[in-house]
Amino acid sequence: MKKGLISTLLIAASAIALSQSKAYPIDTWHSKIGFAVSFGGLFDVEGRFNDFRGTVVFDEQDLTKLSATVIISSGSIDTGVGPRDKHLKSEDFFEVEKYPEIKFSSRNVIQEGDQFHLVGDLSMHGTTREVAIPFSIIHGEKADFWQNFRVSLEGAFDLDRSDFGIGKMDDIGNKVTIDLMISARVMNMKTVALFSRPFGKEMIDKLLNGNLEEARTHFDALQSKEDRDAAKPISFARLNLKLMQENNFAKAIQACELGIEIYPEHAPLYTALANTYYQMGLLKNAKEAVDTALKLDQDNTMAIELKKLVDE
Repeated sequence: MKKGLISTLLIAASAIALSQSKAYPIDTWHSKIGFAVSFGGLFDVEGRFNDFRGTVVFDEQDLTKLSATVIISSGSIDTGVGPRDKHLKSEDFFEVEKYPEIKFSSRNVIQEGDQFHLVGDLSMHGTTREVAIPFSIIHGEKADFWQNFRVSLEGAFDLDRSDFGIGKMDDIGNKVTIDLMISARVMNMKTVALFSRPFGKEMIDKLLNGNLEEARTHFDALQSKEDRDAAKPISFARLNLKLMQENNFAKAIQACELGIEIYPEHAPLYTALANTYYQMGLLKNAKEAVDTALKLDQDNTMAIELKKLVDE
């Protein structure tokens, strides 16, 4: 751990304004990636992808700063008909064993009057094409039923499946309409059960009222008791987020550093560290952390989005 870092961060945290742009993990339970394609020119067949993950960066004051990365499991295609889905996954269409993922990552936003288009690269079936997605904001950051911090947006666009070499059957239209409803949220740590259990309560106390050595010693004691939360690297990311939400950025850094010391190969901990540095305006530190996260997991969508921010 870096000596003298905490005092530096305390000074920095009191001297700078927090960034306006904020990264929100996509809540896949409350989002939809759907599609429709013509069957023989007679009617549309609809479907969706059930397995995806992603991150949205949102600035309520400037929609041209919107950014997103989404990674979809191509094998999660679902039209509601088993034999048809099996065919779509085969070599005739998506070839899901060879191309297991579909990826979109935005590059910029174009504004035309009142309409905004999210422009980026869509990679599917071994081919990458630029797409422009018209989008609108359903709502800016609002608290949901569980008091999480949520933003939601929607959009739709057309693509030509032949541009991606998907399917050669004439009874299916080439134009595919993609329909999106994306809700993304940052969890409110005040409502997370972790902080009613020993790990959450006691580690927060050690970080706030002690030092890193004491916190590490207490972690070891919890681990020896086979505490279920001590065995999960995500517990440290949640310690970090809780401290950030309480505006204690220096201690939030400590929570990540301790987690990284214990779980040095866990990419999301470096991503959490990068996000904390970014929110503090410490872009050089954020870049170092996010680069490490991407070395460990090149498909970490939060890290991909944070890298866009720190490289600006």
